Amino acid sequence: NDYLMQPNIDQEDKTDAYILTEIMVKAHPTEAKAHAIYGDLLYNDKKYDSARIQYRAALETQKSIFAVWQNLLLCETELKDYKSLAEESDKAMELFPNQPLVYFMDGISNLQLKNYKKAAEVLESGLNQIADNKGLEVDFYNNLAEAYYRLNDYTKSDMYFEKVLEKDPDNTLALNNYAYYLSVRNEKLEKAEAMSKKSLDKEPQSASYLDTYGWILYKQGKYEAAAKYIRQSLDIDKAAAEVNEHYGDVEFKLGDVAKAVEYWKYAKQYGSDSKTIDKKIENQKIVE
Repeated sequence: NDYLMQPNIDQEDKTDAYILTEIMVKAHPTEAKAHAIYGDLLYNDKKYDSARIQYRAALETQKSIFAVWQNLLLCETELKDYKSLAEESDKAMELFPNQPLVYFMDGISNLQLKNYKKAAEVLESGLNQIADNKGLEVDFYNNLAEAYYRLNDYTKSDMYFEKVLEKDPDNTLALNNYAYYLSVRNEKLEKAEAMSKKSLDKEPQSASYLDTYGWILYKQGKYEAAAKYIRQSLDIDKAAAEVNEHYGDVEFKLGDVAKAVEYWKYAKQYGSDSKTIDKKIENQKIVE
């Protein structure tokens, strides 16, 4: 098995490995280990769809192997199949109630499925299982901050962002998201600007971070500077609906109504879910 998992085995050896594992699976169809080894080979080859079939087959005959569950959940993450990830991590949680990774996977899948209450509950439970893993703890905090923000519980959301930055002051994801969420609420804009600037200094080519910084400047009435950063964000990712809407808002404040409407239309074209976008286009002005 170890030989098969070498990251740099040549194509001929890899072909042999596939032949061997396929023979093994055919000869021992109810042998969990055979399916697991085949799954690992496929997983390392980034064939996540095929790998998950083998992992599921392994778990049908022997469901107590944590490593197989873990790899199955990683396959679902790679495939962005959050529905399967939620269902399978639920099962894994019952079998391995002390494994924080399973709670984490369940939490992120429910976040993606917009089951924010369940996501928060699962992530809170998983926190109690983390022994000594700072990286994972920070990931839990970031996702809890997101879940509570979506539940409009800003006190808890802010608390978890603060916990992230206490443990990892340079965490760009928390710096950016916390800053953006404060700006949306029009709160602590100076703090938001400082956090956003810090994340942008670390990742100056991030379209998302450029937009956040520009949006905070917009909220502070610094429209010229806001336009510069939001424009840079669009140069990197011109199809971001929300960023097009932001740019339209900035142009409106700068007095160019035609340009504002043009970008609001782009936002709509790129699938904006903004509640006010139609009214902005129709009335040719910002609607609060």
